[in-house]
Amino acid sequence: MSAWIMKEDKMTAQERTDALMQGKVVDHVGLHLFARLYCSYATGLAPNEFYTNVEKNFDAQKWVQEMYGHDETLKYGAATVGAWEFGGDIRMPSSEYDQSPTIIKHPVESAEDVNDLKIPDPKTAGLVPLCMEFSKIQNREGQMTSVLVGSPMLLAANICGDMLPLWMVKDSDLVHHILRMTTDFCISVTKLWVDTFGAENVEPRTATPIESNNMISPKHFEEFGLPYLGELHDSILSMGIKYIYCHICGEQNKNLPLYENISFGNPGIASFGHEVDINDAIKHLGEQCVIVGNVEPARILTESANTVYELSRECIEKGKNAPRGFALGAGCEMAPLAPPVNVWALKKAVNDFGWY
Repeated sequence: MSAWIMKEDKMTAQERTDALMQGKVVDHVGLHLFARLYCSYATGLAPNEFYTNVEKNFDAQKWVQEMYGHDETLKYGAATVGAWEFGGDIRMPSSEYDQSPTIIKHPVESAEDVNDLKIPDPKTAGLVPLCMEFSKIQNREGQMTSVLVGSPMLLAANICGDMLPLWMVKDSDLVHHILRMTTDFCISVTKLWVDTFGAENVEPRTATPIESNNMISPKHFEEFGLPYLGELHDSILSMGIKYIYCHICGEQNKNLPLYENISFGNPGIASFGHEVDINDAIKHLGEQCVIVGNVEPARILTESANTVYELSRECIEKGKNAPRGFALGAGCEMAPLAPPVNVWALKKAVNDFGWY
């Protein structure tokens, strides 16, 4: 590992992001830490307060962004999206073993419960009002506003829990009914942001962990996940939004050819779990998306800074010349207790290997 010599950036984070999205040359690859609750521990903020006090949440994220100089749009939200919004319940994180809010009651526990499901008002549903409050702070600070949309499949899984994969096999009509509702809700949430801030100021974030090959088969992704995710993306882009930031989570190698049929914007942004090689990500989505990824979060948590530095170098060398651009990042959410020096190793690797 070379001695640390900090090179001076020729662009701000916003200038670098704007240039990437306009197809222009940037000074070096970007850095997306994928850090939520990590920001709580990094700044000494209690995990529960991080998710319930959006002013403090924003402030913690801003400090971490300045500390590491990362380029990612700040964000509020949780992978529980859909559960509380459709009438279930969640528990806010309260200990060092919590990574995010946790579902404690699914809205649907039997097929009969589906009859009682209604598409909620996005203005008042679950975490959405807190996300809106966060975006108003972003807007006040002159930043792009982010909104966690999730995916129709993610919301459906959070609504139904373990019943969803069973119904995929036993009652596909029921699954399609739920996916119709979750798709419409995701569209209505995005429209609320567009109506509030203007399409040019909104970065929708979709995420597809349930679509992973570890969760469902490629066949079921093609039947249930792909059509509704494609419709959602098309609807979002039809609102005048320029791009979608999509996290393609987990083992999705068999799904990659299918993602080529989905619109992300021109370009979009696609981040990947460590299970997908950056070369394969570029092969399938590099022509239409900025590629982000994908150092394994578990290794950032448990291994040495030297190892994280080398893993980051490998990602940069694979992704640096992606057709629409590349940013180094964690392959999924940063572990809250990741050693700061290991997170710094990503930044150091960008400085040492990421310049154009």
